[in-house]
Amino acid sequence: MRIPEKKIRQDFPDSCEYRLLFMIFKKFDALVKNYGGKFYVVFSHKKPETFVLGHYLEKEDIEYINIFSYVNDRRTKETHFQVDGHWNEYGHYLV
Repeated sequence: MRIPEKKIRQDFPDSCEYRLLFMIFKKFDALVKNYGGKFYVVFSHKKPETFVLGHYLEKEDIEYINIFSYVNDRRTKETHFQVDGHWNEYGHYLV
């Protein structure tokens, strides 16, 4: 897979990592659609609309699910370990 030499959009980062990730998601989306399915990207932290990736997914009509908002909206107790920020047992249960 070739990484595009030009930026996809002016407001996207210039890094090869982002450009490669964008192309991978676009290829995954096309492959899943060819098999009659629907491809989703899952965000597990922060708000996707603040991520460059979220903007790209919207531009390309690729669906995403915001697990972070779901977990935070439904929690009745702590969902993450204090030490490293990973989900604890309750966080995994909600997801």
